[in-house]
Amino acid sequence: MDAVSRCATRSLWATSLLHANATDPGFAPGPMAFATVAPGGAGYDRNRSEDVYRRLIEHERYGTKTLLVPH
Repeated sequence: MDAVSRCATRSLWATSLLHANATDPGFAPGPMAFATVAPGGAGYDRNRSEDVYRRLIEHERYGTKTLLVPH
């Protein structure tokens, strides 16, 4: 690769990197916390586990943004 090609490649890479901050990721980036919830691992039966998920969903409805992905 000659010097002109390397310079052009680096210039394009740097420009792409600078524009990456202006890209809309499709969600509001900010502080996030992730957790795995497995009530069965704590000895909860199916009915009690469903109650845990129901309460988490209710908590989300009152302003806390929660994404639930049951296993």
